[in-house]
This record gives sequence, C-alpha cells and structure tokens, in this order.
Amino acid sequence: MTCSLPAELTPEPTLTSHLCSSSPVQRSYIQIRAELEAALGSDTFVTSLQDEPVVDTDGSWQQLTLHIKGIPQDQACQMFPHTCRIIAMLPEAASCVWGQAYISAIAPGTFVAPHVGPTNARLRLHLGLDVPEAPLSHLGMEVGGQAKTWQEGRILAFEDSFEHRVWHWGSATRYILVLDIWHPNLDDARRNALVQQHADHAAKQLYFFHRDRYLKNGQWFNSSAPFLEEAPEQEHGDGID
Repeated sequence: MTCSLPAELTPEPTLTSHLCSSSPVQRSYIQIRAELEAALGSDTFVTSLQDEPVVDTDGSWQQLTLHIKGIPQDQACQMFPHTCRIIAMLPEAASCVWGQAYISAIAPGTFVAPHVGPTNARLRLHLGLDVPEAPLSHLGMEVGGQAKTWQEGRILAFEDSFEHRVWHWGSATRYILVLDIWHPNLDDARRNALVQQHADHAAKQLYFFHRDRYLKNGQWFNSSAPFLEEAPEQEHGDGID
C-alpha cells in the first residue's frame, strides 16, 4: 500500500540493510549508542518519551523526537548532542520537512498495527542501537510484504509509504535511531517543485532556508544517492553483530 506518490518514483519497499554503510550515521554508531546509554539513566529521558498510538497489544512503543520537519528539538538534543550534530551535517536529513529523527523504544510484548507514512518523497533509515537477540519470528518488521529485522550498528532503509508493522516478543526493550531523508531518486528540481506545490507556508520557508544555507557552505546535494551508495563493510568494534 502506498500514498502520496510522486508519479515518477518507482515504489520499492526496502533496501539492503548495509546500503548506507558509508554514511556518517552508521559510522557514528558507537557515539550514538553511548549517548543512549547515558540517557537511559536520566529521569529527563524517561519522562520525555512519547507514547505512539498504533500499538495493538499491552506493550509500548515510545519515542524521543530529536528533529521534526526540519527543526531540532533543543531538550532532546541536549541529551543527544553528537547525534543532532550528525543530523545537521546531512542536508538530505536536516532539510527533510516531511520527515523527522527520533529514538524509538519498543518494549517486549508489543505489536505495532499495520500503518503507513504520509509520502514516498522520503526514505526512512533505522540504525540499530540496542537490539535484543531474537529470531525474526520474535523481533522484526514487515514492509510491503518483506520481513526484516535490525542489527546493532547497521542501517535498514525502507519506504514507509508502504504498509508496515512491527512485532517484539523478545526479552528486552529494542532501541533504534529513526532518521528520514529525502528520497534518493528526487533531484533538486523535483524536490523544489514538490515543496512549492504541497508544503505549508512554514515548511516551505524552512526548506528554502536550509537549502540556501547549505548552498552557501557548498554542502547542498542534487540527490541523496551518494549518501546511500554501496560501500565496503566498516569495522565497528566488538559486540555489534
């Protein structure tokens, strides 16, 4: 199931889990996980978690929003400063006014009902941070009929405009970083046209503010394909896979 599709994009539910192995996000796994571990001991982190409404069981799905519609969230970024700096380094993420970035926490005993994102103009990245060991039947997600699971230190990329669902029958809470970027098949001209036609006034202003700023710094991009290109496996240290 898809929705709000730019006609020229070819729908594809998921990409390989190591597709983004050259990205700064994946290379920063150790630092992002360290920020998560520090935050887990903080009352501020626990009280800042927001419940998501599509849980179909007695479990829980919570998130801490770091970035939403191109705007960093100050309190959350104080807990995850390195993570927020990485997002700011990536114009394809920071300027994605139809996206967000957040820490996602799913407790054991949770089934997230099938749901869809609002548009396929974006791609959603999941970076495994703290993933309990469990078979796919006990911990995973299904996107467009394809079943996948998470690996610590690896990115799973998918189009969340496809219907997807999540299950967790494991033994400990699963934590990931969720990050939206502009779809890599959209070039600069097509992105500009979509924002002009479909974004609200505030989102429009923010997108072109980001675009102008990154252009001046020589950091803007035509498409985000280079960010997603295949690269050799990187060393992450012990205990990642």
